[in-house]
Amino acid sequence: MINTVHPEWAQKTIAMLNFELPAFYDGASKMEISCVPEYASAVKQFVNEIAIDPEDNIYPKGINDTSVDANTMEDGVSYRHAGVPYFVNVPGTSEGEKGWIQMHYHTKSDNPSTYSREVMTTNINTYGMLAIWLDQAPVMKLDLTAAVDDLNVLNEDIAKKAGIDVGQYNQSLNSLKKATVKVNKKIENINKRFANAKTEKEKDALRKEGRELNLKLHEAFKYIQDHFIGIELSSTITTSFAQYQENIELFNDIIQALEKGNISNDKDGALDLAWHINGGSEYGFYDFSVESNLRAQRRLSEETNPNNVFWTTNRQFKFAKTYPALLGIFEKAEQENPDFADEINIYQEEIKNQEVYLNEEVTQVIQAMNELTNKLLEY
Repeated sequence: MINTVHPEWAQKTIAMLNFELPAFYDGASKMEISCVPEYASAVKQFVNEIAIDPEDNIYPKGINDTSVDANTMEDGVSYRHAGVPYFVNVPGTSEGEKGWIQMHYHTKSDNPSTYSREVMTTNINTYGMLAIWLDQAPVMKLDLTAAVDDLNVLNEDIAKKAGIDVGQYNQSLNSLKKATVKVNKKIENINKRFANAKTEKEKDALRKEGRELNLKLHEAFKYIQDHFIGIELSSTITTSFAQYQENIELFNDIIQALEKGNISNDKDGALDLAWHINGGSEYGFYDFSVESNLRAQRRLSEETNPNNVFWTTNRQFKFAKTYPALLGIFEKAEQENPDFADEINIYQEEIKNQEVYLNEEVTQVIQAMNELTNKLLEY
C-alpha cells in the first residue's frame, strides 16, 4: 500500500497504529505496547501520564511503560521502511517460550469464539488515547537518540582487526548523539510552548513551526531506516553491520572449541554455537539438505525474487559460507581423535570475508552518521 499506492503518506503520517488480534486475551499479566525505538520514550511518558487502567483489571499489573521493539512479523515494517514510525499491540510477548502467542497464534485457536470485550475495550481506550495525545502535539514525539543507542554496539577489538577506524566511528557517533539531543530539545520546546499557549494565534504559529519540523523529522527517520537498519533472515531488526560482527565472534569461539576438542556440551561446544551463524540460518543444515538451505538463503537474498520489494530489500546481510565446516564436524563427531584442521581453516577464511563486509558496512555507517549529523544541525 505505502510503497506503490500511497507513497506520499510517508511525509504526512506522524504514526501508524497497527493491530494484531486486538480482542484476544492471552493470559498476560501486563499489557505491552510495541513500537519503533524512536517512540519508546513517548510510550513511557504516555503510560505514566495519560493512559488509563485496563478494562475490568483484565491486565492486573496494568500497562508496561517499557515498550517492546517492533519486528517484522506484521506489516508495520513496510511503513517503517517507507519512513512512517508505528505502534502495534503485543499479545503474549512477555509470557516466555510457551506463551499463548507461541503456542496458538495463527492456528485453529485463532477464531471468533476467543473474543474478549475487556481486551478490545482496553485496546480501544489505550490506542485511541495514544492517537489523540500524539495528534494534539504540534511536533512528533520522536526520540532520535534511540538510533544512536542502537549504533553503540561496535566490538572495537573485532573492528580494529577488520581495519576499521574505531576512533572515527566513536567520534561520528558522539557528534550524532549531540545533534539528536539538540533536536529533542527543540521538539520539547515547541510542544511545551504549545501546551502553555494562551491564544489561538500563538497556537497556530506553533502548529506552523511544528509542521516544518515534522517534515524534517520524517526525513531523518527515513534516513535512519535506509542507512542504519539491517535485518537478520526475515525477522530480527538490528544494526546494519551487526550480523557480520556476530558471525566473527562465533567463528572465533567455534575455532577455540574445536581446538580443545569440545564438540558439544550444551553450552559452548562447537555444535552448540554453530547454529547461531548467519542469524540462526545455519540451524537448517542440522536437519535439512544443503540444497534446501541454499534455496532458502537465495530467497532471503532476493536472488529468486528480483525487483520485487519486500521487507528485507537492501537490508539483508551476505551469508557466511561455513556450512561445509559444519557438515565436516558432523561427519567426524563420533571419531575417537578427530582432526578438525580443515574445518578450522574454513572458519578462519570466512572470518576474512566477514571482516571485509564488516569494514564496508561500518565505513558506510560512519559516512551516514556524519551526513545525518549535518542534516540535524540545520533543523
